[in-house]
Amino acid sequence: MHVCERDPWPSCILEKTTYSGYTHDYQPYNITVSRDNCHTAWPYLYCGSTSSLCEKMKDLNAPCDDDRECISQNCNSANVCGRPPGLPTKVKPWHYAFTTLSVLGAVTTICTFLALSHKRQRIERYYELLEYYHEQTSLRASIISLHAAAAERLSKEGKFTTRNYSKQQ
Repeated sequence: MHVCERDPWPSCILEKTTYSGYTHDYQPYNITVSRDNCHTAWPYLYCGSTSSLCEKMKDLNAPCDDDRECISQNCNSANVCGRPPGLPTKVKPWHYAFTTLSVLGAVTTICTFLALSHKRQRIERYYELLEYYHEQTSLRASIISLHAAAAERLSKEGKFTTRNYSKQQ
């Protein structure tokens, strides 16, 4: 036999206990726990704070003052019974499609940027090596021409001959 079958609105006893604590940054806060002797099984009753009678819990979007008044156990900031906090969210298929396309677009953009950046660095390095090669070729040609000019000058003066050079070694 249910409580409601004996007495549709039986009287109840409501006990409120306030607990105090501190947050991580030492700010005080209070939590009030309300307990009553109404049966919470079907038909879902709670003890009314002003009437001291067991009252039926409220459905979604019904006005409320406390979480214990709602079947969902969630009286939101607008003082209406809201959806339960643990209820899973239904994601629409177009959200999945949009998210997938966004991720693929981001990956494509990043890969394109990296490829173009690498190509630019590779071209810069190529021109740097090409300039270095031309500089080294030019220096080598200068050294050979200086050596040839010195050898020619010495051979005109008669101080350098191939025979003298091989004897020195």
